[in-house]
Amino acid sequence: MAGSDVTVRDDLLTLVSGGTTLVLQDVQTAVPEAPLVMTQWLLDTIIQGDVASSVPAGVASTLAFGSGLPKAFVDTGCNSGSGDVDYDAATMTFGPLALTKRACADPSAAGVEAAVTAVLQGEVAYALEGRQLTLTNGDQGLVYRAG
Repeated sequence: MAGSDVTVRDDLLTLVSGGTTLVLQDVQTAVPEAPLVMTQWLLDTIIQGDVASSVPAGVASTLAFGSGLPKAFVDTGCNSGSGDVDYDAATMTFGPLALTKRACADPSAAGVEAAVTAVLQGEVAYALEGRQLTLTNGDQGLVYRAG
């Protein structure tokens, strides 16, 4: 850019022109990838076919993976529990989830629970990008963000 000041320091690129300053940083430095294990993952988006929807207000669903144990710990928004899970670089295989059996008082929470339990069974593809974990099982999916 003509008339611009350009500096590079550490992992920052700074461009200054007139009264405008633009600072750029590598996304992996600015938003480091959250580890799969020992992170509490908060459900953000539910995917059903070609439709992605936000988790309803007031419903909180989480997922965590144990360190040293091949276990997944889940809170569906209504019930909580755990199950065995094995994973490699691209897939997870979930065993049956042992969940509490409380009735969902909120129909929105019941819908979230149905979506979570539909995805977290059998072989599930996953992608970990930055602070986002996406799980897909057939045409259904869950998108979590690191808590």
